[in-house]
Amino acid sequence: MSPDKNIDEKLFDVRAVDRNMKKKYIDEAQYQKHLGAIPDAASKAVPLELDQDQEILEREEWRRQSEEQIAGRQEKPRKGPVASDEEREEED
Repeated sequence: MSPDKNIDEKLFDVRAVDRNMKKKYIDEAQYQKHLGAIPDAASKAVPLELDQDQEILEREEWRRQSEEQIAGRQEKPRKGPVASDEEREEED
């Protein structure tokens, strides 16, 4: 809650505060006063443990390995828009 009761709380929304200060709806002093009035809730924080963390790491490792394999392959340049039968046999 804003310490100044006459100012709408929405003016201090983090997504709009810069715009509201540029438009002079609020000033820096009012914003700092508002921030100072916000209670510290750090003691209420709890660590998050996600079961997906390991799955995400495995997926990223798989993706990285796939990209390395793809980058290691080099295609032979073809002589025209369509490869001839001889070129196809060479590739196989």
